Amino acid sequence: MKIKAFIIALVLLLPTVTLSSGQTPHELVDEMTSTILSAAKSSTEKNYRENIQKIVNRDYYGKIDFLRMTRNSAGIKNFKRATPAQQATLVGEYAEYITGTLSTAIFEHSDHTIEVLAGSTPKDKNKVEVSLTIKDPVTGTENTVGFMLHSLDGDWKIYDLNIFDTSSLETNKPYFRDKIKKSGIEGLIADLKGHNKKLKN
Repeated sequence: MKIKAFIIALVLLLPTVTLSSGQTPHELVDEMTSTILSAAKSSTEKNYRENIQKIVNRDYYGKIDFLRMTRNSAGIKNFKRATPAQQATLVGEYAEYITGTLSTAIFEHSDHTIEVLAGSTPKDKNKVEVSLTIKDPVTGTENTVGFMLHSLDGDWKIYDLNIFDTSSLETNKPYFRDKIKKSGIEGLIADLKGHNKKLKN
């Protein structure tokens, strides 16, 4: 489902830069989604990926906990068995896949409207969920998405997304771990590189 791809990509595009003074996770999600969608709406078929990628790299790339996402998807033991070079390459390829998918998905759904919902009181001071609704202007269909953020070192970072009560990390685990089981870390890296090459074409 394209809307599902859009939501997954959008979520993972959120958090590692220090928040501006007084900015809450709710405000961060609101600002990020507005900025990315504005770029998509002002782009063309030829330049949307480059335009969105520039914004992601400049303002939001560091705000995603790609390390935790990659480690959890691959499995902590599998990740630890990889060499430092393999770990760095795997995280980089996964990040490129996510942001590349994001660029296409957001451009294709740039006519959708997004509303960030009022935040609830977090149960854990270091973790919070920020929800938003994405509405299709043609069908009126609405989907609610939950952005999971944590603050382990003072900076809020997005580390997961809940779609239809399903964790995006849990969704990726079978693919990552099956690939590692069949062809090792190098096989997973090669597979991600292939996906990223297709996204650029």
